[in-house]
Amino acid sequence: MCSKGKYDVKYDLLQSGSKTKHSKKNIWALKIFFFSCILFVFFFIIFIYLEDYFKTAFTKQIGQNHESKDSDQPNPPPSTHLPLEQTTHIHHTSSSPPSPKACGVQVKDGPVIKVDHLNTYVIGSYVEHRFREKEIKTIAIVLRHEQATYSCVMCCDGGIMTSNAYYSIHSDHFNFEYGTATITCPISSRCLILTHVAITAGGVSGRVTSFQPVRNRDVPTSFPYEFTICISVMYDYKNVLNLVQFMEMFRLLGAQRVVIYKTNCDSDTQKVLDYYERSGFVEIIPWTIKNHIKVSTGWRIDISPGQLHYYGQIPALNDCVFRYMYQTRYLALQDLDELILPIKVKTWTELLLQLEDMYRPAVGF
Repeated sequence: MCSKGKYDVKYDLLQSGSKTKHSKKNIWALKIFFFSCILFVFFFIIFIYLEDYFKTAFTKQIGQNHESKDSDQPNPPPSTHLPLEQTTHIHHTSSSPPSPKACGVQVKDGPVIKVDHLNTYVIGSYVEHRFREKEIKTIAIVLRHEQATYSCVMCCDGGIMTSNAYYSIHSDHFNFEYGTATITCPISSRCLILTHVAITAGGVSGRVTSFQPVRNRDVPTSFPYEFTICISVMYDYKNVLNLVQFMEMFRLLGAQRVVIYKTNCDSDTQKVLDYYERSGFVEIIPWTIKNHIKVSTGWRIDISPGQLHYYGQIPALNDCVFRYMYQTRYLALQDLDELILPIKVKTWTELLLQLEDMYRPAVGF
């Protein structure tokens, strides 16, 4: 039988003491890190408020200076022509830019466009380049039990072309009345320059009241962004601290672009969004589906009743995938309450390169 000597006991005590000191150092390092993050977010929010305050004050000062200059001028003689109200109205009309048109039809680039008398709402239209025959893929929200027939009216080479459309309803509707659908429009070989499309319930161009721009018309030789994040959907959002933390963490992890499908938020959150949007880091897509459909606040219809699953999250994410398909190398579908942290590397791009080497030819993780 063997027993420890006194030197062995002293060594064990020294070793355990060093481990305790090391763990205490780690705890203090974590405390300092979190405290630094909170201070950063606090001063960042103050910076945004001060920026907004000085901008408002500067605008008011310019307005006061302008009014004082006008008051120094002698009063002009009364006009002998049109009354002031009519003159102002004519000036406003002449300075208003004309509405854009394509093939003689008004262009509407709204996020949600209703299709004629049908319970169908078009989100975005994109050229599909991944197959031999080019097609237009339109992301839409449809009433699942409605028997609908669609036609595609396209603005090609400055003229109108029509084709029959076919569609498929996605399976992830969670038994709600409305679901996400992909409406497909074949593109004729005679259509060389395609710019706009309208999804209609008939094929007569005279019934088209507005065109929607077709995106992804060309395939770029390189990606403008390396890593992009899609967030859906921002609804009644008020957590400013959480938003700033996630935006800055996204940036540290290598994201170059954050796309947010926004329904509404409070004024403080809007100031933060405006700041990031001005810097080019965030793109805001107005998400107005609640004006047309009663959206659910959850994913279970028996608990959160409504006509469409969770604020329309599924169609928003599908639209974001197509919208940035040729603009970014990597695309993450993210919420503002979850985060994937790499362990052995510092950024998501490095992590994905490792995963690609480990799991080729997989393309999604």
